[in-house]
Amino acid sequence: MKIPLVNYSPENNIAYFPILKNANTYYKIYFNGVGWKAISPEKLNKDVVCFCHIRNPKERFIKGLTQVFETHGFSDEYKDRLRSNVIFLRIFHDQHLTPISEWLEGYMDRMKFIVMDHPKYTCNEITNIFLEQHSIENKVPLDGISKKSALKVLEIQDLIREQLLTDKGKEIYSIFIKPKYQIDIDMYDKAYRKIE
Repeated sequence: MKIPLVNYSPENNIAYFPILKNANTYYKIYFNGVGWKAISPEKLNKDVVCFCHIRNPKERFIKGLTQVFETHGFSDEYKDRLRSNVIFLRIFHDQHLTPISEWLEGYMDRMKFIVMDHPKYTCNEITNIFLEQHSIENKVPLDGISKKSALKVLEIQDLIREQLLTDKGKEIYSIFIKPKYQIDIDMYDKAYRKIE
């Protein structure tokens, strides 16, 4: 799976790669609004600085699975199946669950990662520091990203987290989910350590 379009600033020779479940809509709108062009990543020269946002892969999985449930309708049947059999978690495949490393195939070696969920700094603060380091004057508004999750979404996320904490959930996570996201986990840990 490849990202169809990136936001590119020819003046600054930098491109933003939007990743699902990583505030991609917010940042696409922002970068379009400040004049960055939406182009195919294949059109980027090799010297273009590439960056994207990254969140804790386990949380991204939870948010992605929640999106799948929202898309297909999260009925009481889903809740009952999830509570009674956590293996239900591993049967889903959807673009919202695709590891970041698969989205970035062919670009990983030159990708810069901006951590979204640091306890001390907001995602926009870290983004602005990154942009400043690349001599980009536009600043992302610090009050930008809102927590737009409805109560039902938060309920689904909490239920998934709860199931991943059970013995069976931990087993499912370690056998089926973690290996799929291991490259993302390593990328996230490395990016997170750079901030500390």
